[in-house]
Amino acid sequence: MQIEVPIEVDVQAGPILDLFWVFADDSAAGDGDGYVDPGESIDAVLFVENIGEADANSVTGTFSFVGTTGVTAVTDGVLDFGLISAGFFWFDFGSFDVDPAAVDGLELPFEVELWDAAGHHWLFTFSLTVEARSSIRGTITDAVTTLPLSGISVKAVCATDSGSDI
Repeated sequence: MQIEVPIEVDVQAGPILDLFWVFADDSAAGDGDGYVDPGESIDAVLFVENIGEADANSVTGTFSFVGTTGVTAVTDGVLDFGLISAGFFWFDFGSFDVDPAAVDGLELPFEVELWDAAGHHWLFTFSLTVEARSSIRGTITDAVTTLPLSGISVKAVCATDSGSDI
């Protein structure tokens, strides 16, 4: 037996926030390569867009690490986006320190919780990945050219089967 019950839903036009882009900025206290490396201090740049039909006023919130390993501290977890008008976006930073012992490929899960002055609430989760990279410096010399290596970042240094260094 199937019973049909009509349900009336009243959808109010209002702000709808979307965390649409996050990137790691390690230029202030890291090597500036844009990767999350062990031992670095990272600013997670958080871009939030209002895809709703009304402005979101006085948007504030928190940035939190929700994992168990990989981050030693959230150094700035207070977010203040202010006004995010309908159809526009804004950004803020959440900052954290990566554990020097964090391993390559480790996913670092974060949570962003936002509120506006009208009491609307949004919760977002995302992850950033540790990229254990090593910088090498020196010179490559062959019979034709000498090339400086400054600023080149590699994920691993290894030897070929023939025994020559890479």
